[in-house]
Amino acid sequence: MAPKNKIIDPNLLISFDPDDHKTLEKVAKLYYGENLTPDELDEKIEEMITIITIFDQLGLSFDVEKIEKIIKNMRKQRENTGRIIQKYSMGQLSFLVPPNITQLEYLAHILNNVTKKSFSEIEKSIGKRNYKKLFCGHLPHYIADDQGLKIINTISGS
Repeated sequence: MAPKNKIIDPNLLISFDPDDHKTLEKVAKLYYGENLTPDELDEKIEEMITIITIFDQLGLSFDVEKIEKIIKNMRKQRENTGRIIQKYSMGQLSFLVPPNITQLEYLAHILNNVTKKSFSEIEKSIGKRNYKKLFCGHLPHYIADDQGLKIINTISGS
């Protein structure tokens, strides 16, 4: 069993279908052990789908170290986003909101900045050409509307 913070070896995932969640769940449990929480299992499956998508978009010979950098960066971004949303839900961001926008719009602004920073680091690590191939040259971004906060994800294959 591998430690939960270790990224699964991308080469193990080359032949898997990203839409076959049952198989990916079995692989995650074999690799990390049966005692994953549902949230941890979802995170591992999401990472495996990302790895498979990277191979689909950039080719099987794409540098495994770069894939690991992408996954680590996306983990960091997910953790930062989670902390920001938690602070928002506890009312800890309300005093920072400028008077001309809503709290939800401010939350979307902060999340977009975190996302932009994270994805610019990914672009630096894999190069502009590969970045454009993988993300179609666009960042996922958050928008605030009357129903709450939505994310528009532009990764290829999504």
